[in-house]
Amino acid sequence: MTTTPDRAALTEALEVCDLATILPALAAATGDLSLLDPTLRPSDAMFAETEAGLSLDQAQQVRALAERGLNQLLDHGPVDALPREDLVTIMHWLLPDRDVVEQYFDLFVHELGLADLRTPTWSVPAVAPGRTLSAIVIGAGMSGIVTAHRLLQAGLTVTVIEKDAEIGGTWFENTYPGCRVDVANHLYSYSFGTRENWTNYHSPQCDLLAYFRRVANDCGVTPHVRLATTVTGCTWDEAAQQWQVQLESDRGHEIAVVDVVVSCVGQLNHPRIPDLPGIEAFGDPQFHTARWNHEVDLSGARVGIVGTGSSALQVIPELAGTVAHLTVFERSPSWLAPALTYRQSVPEGLRLLFDTIPNAMGWLRLWLVWKNCEGLLALARVDDTFDGGGTSVSLMNEGFREILTAVLEAYLPGRPDLLQAMTPDYPPLARRIVPDDGSIPAALLRDDVDLIHHGVTAVTPSGVVTDDGTHHDVDVIIWATGFHAQDFLLPMPVVGRGGLTLDAAWDGEPAAHLGICVPGFPNLFFTYGPNTNIVINGSIIYFTELEVDWITKALHHLVATNASSLEARPEALERWVNYVDATNAKMAWGASSVMSWYKSASGRVTQNWGESLLAYYDITKTFDPSDYVVTPRRPA
Repeated sequence: MTTTPDRAALTEALEVCDLATILPALAAATGDLSLLDPTLRPSDAMFAETEAGLSLDQAQQVRALAERGLNQLLDHGPVDALPREDLVTIMHWLLPDRDVVEQYFDLFVHELGLADLRTPTWSVPAVAPGRTLSAIVIGAGMSGIVTAHRLLQAGLTVTVIEKDAEIGGTWFENTYPGCRVDVANHLYSYSFGTRENWTNYHSPQCDLLAYFRRVANDCGVTPHVRLATTVTGCTWDEAAQQWQVQLESDRGHEIAVVDVVVSCVGQLNHPRIPDLPGIEAFGDPQFHTARWNHEVDLSGARVGIVGTGSSALQVIPELAGTVAHLTVFERSPSWLAPALTYRQSVPEGLRLLFDTIPNAMGWLRLWLVWKNCEGLLALARVDDTFDGGGTSVSLMNEGFREILTAVLEAYLPGRPDLLQAMTPDYPPLARRIVPDDGSIPAALLRDDVDLIHHGVTAVTPSGVVTDDGTHHDVDVIIWATGFHAQDFLLPMPVVGRGGLTLDAAWDGEPAAHLGICVPGFPNLFFTYGPNTNIVINGSIIYFTELEVDWITKALHHLVATNASSLEARPEALERWVNYVDATNAKMAWGASSVMSWYKSASGRVTQNWGESLLAYYDITKTFDPSDYVVTPRRPA
């Protein structure tokens, strides 16, 4: 407990408490399980009609019990650690399936922050005295920080190579107006370390950048980062059983020799600007959202923004009304999902409760993990017996479509033209869905904003041409056209055993066993690799932590067996690809013909994970050596 405010302030704060988690948090803090009234259990429905699915009367009962619990906490202080059975009881009150609580108890304890169960229980010096194991981690963003943290805990010699001038990855590079996380921040954060008492439900870029830098400092990662250094290639040396990593920096060209390489560059790293006729003739100013040019004064300018994906739809409400005229070019619209807290600050009263009740943020995080375990997967699953005419894949998906359309209609009264242009002709969840609190329709309703429902086919010195042949005059072009998502290590060549390049091995179809390892590339690991993107259920940080946990288990096996390298067997990768392809084929994004960055040029889904969060936890909680070729160390 870090704060002891007066009881009047706490009582007032209960008006904005989190109704789902306030009672379990207080039960855990006080040991008073009688606070857990079985008639007040929250609903885990993603779109409950009321907060936590509780009636107004039930909400008041929750607050009354919470006030009793708060008084106990203030009078007597928090109890010591609860016995396992009490924790199970509290978890079961919050999470409806007791069998699931028992099966995943360790995971839930970890996510609560009661114990860091992903700290490696081994270290290189302890397992193999006298041996060293060196690693290069490529990228100092979200994934690179946690990877370096865990490898350092395991006693590896770690260097993080970061091409940018500062730590932060995507949250350093993306500084466009309106940039923020679209996942609830109490879930989009690390499971370890000090909990952040977020000021926003969905934090803006500056807050996230500060958070990741703080964690890097707190975990001792920062001193191991080499900034402004680019990896230009990686080559496996079979004789030495090591990687030669080519580096470029102000020091010139260098070759670093290491045992292990972990790629933490992610899927959305290299901006994609379409190769259109005349693009060079336009000159400046034109730029990609991920490389925002803050030196360009947009006030008084006619601005054209090309694309209506996630980044564009964050930018549009920020630019509308601040530029002379905004023209939005839309080839295909995105589905908008209601998210009323998207731009809201966390109420001060709730932050006060988080500061007062021990681990209250941990219980909120556990609740978010549970709600997002399946998330909207049920709405995306294909029903082979259902004929949705290409616009829906199941009765549930059709119902979701009707809800989203009704919300859009409510925002656009009297504008059938905008409603038609903003309503996708593909199933909800077939492409990335964009959270919205009404700001996007409000921006597009403005007189100084035009939505052009046509793709851009050419660029001229004074504007752009759309596929209907119309020329549109603009002074500035902003490209919100996505990334080279299929090129995981662009532009660096990676050469594995026998001179095999990663580009040749993939041939446009990225695939990795568990999303982590590729046959023919020993001791090369990926985080946020192929088929590990989660679309509608959870936080990529959760996924990345599981991947890194698995990597440390694999390296433990390598050291414990006195091996020099390990790599996935081709048959293991084949089984994995068949598995992820089968699961994705049963999802809206796999069944729909609409193209997206989830898919390769052939239409295969190479990015997404189509199962629950618990399923990936089950798969990655152990290392199975039978799926790997393990090469013994040669005698010195």
